[in-house]
Amino acid sequence: MTIDIELAKFGEFYGSFRTPTDQFRLLHTHIEPAKTPHDLFAQEPALFRSKWFDYRFLTPVMATYLYAEVYRRTYQRLFARHVDRERAKYARGTKFEEIFPDAGGPERKAKRLLPAPPKRATGEKNKPHQLTGYWVGRQVADAIGAPYDVYIELAMEKCLRWQREYLPRPTQLYSDQVINHVTDQWAERCRAKLYVAEDPRYRMERFKGTPDQIAHQTWLMDQLSRRPSGVRAHLLGKYLWDEPLLGVDAVVERFGPAIIQEARDAV
Repeated sequence: MTIDIELAKFGEFYGSFRTPTDQFRLLHTHIEPAKTPHDLFAQEPALFRSKWFDYRFLTPVMATYLYAEVYRRTYQRLFARHVDRERAKYARGTKFEEIFPDAGGPERKAKRLLPAPPKRATGEKNKPHQLTGYWVGRQVADAIGAPYDVYIELAMEKCLRWQREYLPRPTQLYSDQVINHVTDQWAERCRAKLYVAEDPRYRMERFKGTPDQIAHQTWLMDQLSRRPSGVRAHLLGKYLWDEPLLGVDAVVERFGPAIIQEARDAV
C-alpha cells in the first residue's frame, strides 16, 4: 500500500490508497444521494473554510478516512487508560477498517478483545450508520475547527464522564452536550497552547496568497495577540525567521512596525 507524499505527515492510514476517481465514486455513491437529517453532502463547501488548516487540502472522503483512523488511535489510547493497558494494543473500536459499505479494495478486520457479539457471516461489510457516525463526527470537528485528535479525545472523555462500562462509538461523539463541551475545551486549549498547521504549504517559501494561507496567518496572529508581549515577540521571531509561517508585511500591518525590532531582539 502506498501513501501520497502530502498525506505522509498523518502517518499511514487505511484509505490513503484511494485514488481521486475512487473518492469521487464513494462520495457520489454513499454521500451525495443520502437523505438524512444531517444533510451530509450540502455542508461540505462551508466546512473547507472552517476546518483545521492541515485538512483543507483533503477531499471529504479522505478526511473521513483520516478521522476514522484517528478515532481508532484514540480509542486504543483511552482503552489503555480506562480499561486495560495490556489488551489496548489489540483494541480498535471498530470491526472493519473500510468505512464505506461495499467500497472494494483491501479490507482488514480489526481484532476484537472485548466480548464478541454473535458470530456473523464471513463476508459481512460495514453498515451505513457506521459511515454516518464517522462522516458527521468529522463534519462537526471541521465546523469547530479542531484537529481530529483533539476533537475525538475531548468528545470521548466527555462521554466517559457519564458511563465507563464501554468506550463511546463514533455515533455518540456529536450530541449537543458533547459539541458544547468540545467547543469550550478547544478554546481553552488554544489559550494554553499555540496550535499551528504542519502542512508545508503554509510556510512562507510556498506562500502564494491563497485564502487558506491568509486565513492561517490570521489565525496565528490572532493567537499571538493573546500572549504576553514578551512571549509574543519571541514567537513572532520564531515564525518570521526560524520557522517562517508569517511575512513581515502581514505582521507590521497587524502589530505595527516596532514589533519587528522587538521580535529580532527576542530571538
